Amino acid sequence: MAHTTAIVLCNKIFIFSKFCEYFHFIKYKYFLYATQNKNSLHIRNPYKVPAKKVIFHYMRLYYFLVLAIFAFVACTEDSPSSPHSTVEKGQAYTFQVDSSYFINKFGTSHFKVVFRNELDNSAIFIENHGNEDVMKILDLGVNAYHFQFSPDGSKLAYCTTFEGSADSSDLYVLDLNSKKSKPVKLDAPFAAIPRWRMLENGDTAIVYVSNAASDLAPEWEQSATWQVVFKDGNFGKPKKLFDGSYHGGVAYDNSFAVTGAPRLFMYTAKDNAYTDLYNDEQVCNVSLARDSSKIFSFLDATGKMGEQFTNDPKYWWHKYIFFMNENGEIIKAISSPGTSVFDTPEWINIPNYEVGVLGTADGDVNQLVLIDVENSNVDIILVVDKDKYQIWHPDIWIEPKK
Repeated sequence: MAHTTAIVLCNKIFIFSKFCEYFHFIKYKYFLYATQNKNSLHIRNPYKVPAKKVIFHYMRLYYFLVLAIFAFVACTEDSPSSPHSTVEKGQAYTFQVDSSYFINKFGTSHFKVVFRNELDNSAIFIENHGNEDVMKILDLGVNAYHFQFSPDGSKLAYCTTFEGSADSSDLYVLDLNSKKSKPVKLDAPFAAIPRWRMLENGDTAIVYVSNAASDLAPEWEQSATWQVVFKDGNFGKPKKLFDGSYHGGVAYDNSFAVTGAPRLFMYTAKDNAYTDLYNDEQVCNVSLARDSSKIFSFLDATGKMGEQFTNDPKYWWHKYIFFMNENGEIIKAISSPGTSVFDTPEWINIPNYEVGVLGTADGDVNQLVLIDVENSNVDIILVVDKDKYQIWHPDIWIEPKK
C-alpha cells in the first residue's frame, strides 16, 4: 500500500517537473535569443556547452532532487513498517474463525494479537478488522516477554525476562498508534511482568515486580511489587505496593495479590502475609482477572488437589486450567481438547475470557486459543506454521462494546 502510494506520487511529481522544465525553457528562451552572438554560456561552463543544454541539465537535476525528497518522505510517513515494525513477507498463519465469530460474541470484528516467537525471539503482531488482517514483526530492539495490551488497545507493555528467571529486566511501553514513536523505558533498576490496571481516578497504571525469580529463591522475599502510572506517553513515579514479587497480579482494590512460580502464594493486605494455597505443589502461569471478580487461574504439574477436583483418569501436566477464588477455593477446571495441553493462559481485556496456547505431544505450541471461562469452551483462533513460529506469552485485545 505504502510502496504503491509512493510510486503514484513520484509519477505525479515527475510530470510536474516536466511542466516546470518547459516553463523555465520558455523563461530563458528570450535570453538565449537576445544573446545570439554568444552561442555558449561561459560562466561555470569552461567547455562551452550550448546554453540551452546547460539550463536543461541544471533544471532536470534540481527537479530530480525534489522528486527524490518527496518520494523519501512519502515512503517514510505512509509505510506501516516505520519506524518500529516491518511487514512480514508472506502469511504463514491462518485464522480458524471469521469475523462473524467475533461479531456474534463481542459485537465487533476488530481485535489485536501479539505473541513471542520462540524460534527467533521476535515479537509478532497481528491486527484484524473485518476479514482483513495485517501481520507485522515488531522491531522492539530487545528480547521481549510477557506482552500485555493496554485497556484501550493502543499500547503494548512488555519486559526483557520471563517468570522464574533471576536475570535483569527492563520494562517498556510501545505506542501502537504512532508510526514515529519509540518504546518508552521505565527508569527502574529492575522491572518485569507488566500488568495494566485502571485506577479509581481514571489514570492508567502498570503493576510490575522487581524480581521475576522463583518464589522459592532467597531474593524473592527481598523483592517487591510496584505500580507506576503511564500517562501522556510517559511513566510517573513508581510506588511500592508491598514486599514480594507477585507475578500473577494484584486485585483491583489491592486486597490481595497472587504468584505461582513454582508455589501458589497469596498475599493478603489485612494480614500483611502470604500463604501457600496448593499444598506446596508446583504451579505456573498464575493470572488474576482484570475485572473485579477476584478470580485467578493457573496451571499445575499433576498436583493432588487438581487430581481430586477433576476426578479425571487422564488428568495430566497442564491438561487443565484451574480457577480459584479469593478464598483459595478451586471453583472450576477447563480441559484442553484432545491430547493437547495448555501453555501460558492469561485473562484478556474482555471479562470471562482468556487467551492461551495449545501444545502437542511433539512439543509444538502453534495454536492460539480463546477460552470462554463461563461456558468452558476452548476455541482455536489462530494456527501458525510450526516451522516458522512457536507461540509464547500471547495476548489478545478485543474492542469492547461501546
